[in-house]
Amino acid sequence: ATIIALAFGGIGDDVPIKDIPVAIVNLDKGANGQNLGDIYVNAFIPAADGSDNPNETCKLAEASTTNADSSVLQTLVKAVKLDDVNAAKTAVDNGTYTAAIIIPEDFTQKVSIGVGKLTIEPSSIELYANRGREIQAGIIRSIVDSITNPIMTGNITLQAMFASIGSKFGAMQQLALANSQSFKDNIACAFTPGISKLTIVQ
Repeated sequence: ATIIALAFGGIGDDVPIKDIPVAIVNLDKGANGQNLGDIYVNAFIPAADGSDNPNETCKLAEASTTNADSSVLQTLVKAVKLDDVNAAKTAVDNGTYTAAIIIPEDFTQKVSIGVGKLTIEPSSIELYANRGREIQAGIIRSIVDSITNPIMTGNITLQAMFASIGSKFGAMQQLALANSQSFKDNIACAFTPGISKLTIVQ
């Protein structure tokens, strides 16, 4: 919150920091009907007017729901989506972008819980930053952390819940819950930006 507040206040309250150029490379192939990498893309890059969020599976989110914080975030950064990791890193090195957010292809597969996979595995989001722009890069890191932490906390909680169900009621109940459509619909809301809002303090 402090680093975001600094961004909007500017350095010495003279010139606000905005339109930080950022590249996002989402290699995530998704798993269990979701793509967690899309959460980062949707947070940094506004959807075109009238278009649907391809990762929107939360039935509790109303179509009219808007996230004012996302608009603030998209004023702070100017992000583009790239497909090539090496090209993104080269562009960071030459100053075109302050940082590149790189999401690995197995990110959702490793950190999510679903049918046939009830444990999470280590994974990471790479933030490749220009060394000459430490303040701006620190802001981007703070934002990435604010997106990543709820994802990891939620899946760790799911892992513990399934482990508890398995120890008390057996594997069949674990499988039944994992296959339940209502369970999938409600869990999707935990990873929907319109429900789990990214808060920016100004």
